[in-house]
Amino acid sequence: SPAVPLSPAPSTDDLLEALTREQALRVEAEGRLSETSREVEELSVSLFEQANEMVATERRARAVLEKRVETLEKRDADKKRRLDRLEGAMDRIDRVRQLLGQTEQQQCRHHHEQERREQ
Repeated sequence: SPAVPLSPAPSTDDLLEALTREQALRVEAEGRLSETSREVEELSVSLFEQANEMVATERRARAVLEKRVETLEKRDADKKRRLDRLEGAMDRIDRVRQLLGQTEQQQCRHHHEQERREQ
């Protein structure tokens, strides 16, 4: 079997150069990781602020709507009370008209009876 030539052992300079390259790459990678972590943190803070603002806006809108519903319900109750009073007044007017009509009829009958008697 043919002999496989062994590569010469790396020199101290080669090892130091490789170590320096690795250290530089590590520092660069750690810098990118740190920057990415900072960006994620900023985005998280921004998202929470936006979410809180959305919740606050929704609460304000809901409060306005609840106040509007309350106002409309009060108006509805007031209108119902007024309508009930009007219906009661109409019933009284109808009863008075009936009584007046009966009285008128009685007066007419009485008048006709008197006329007949006088004839």
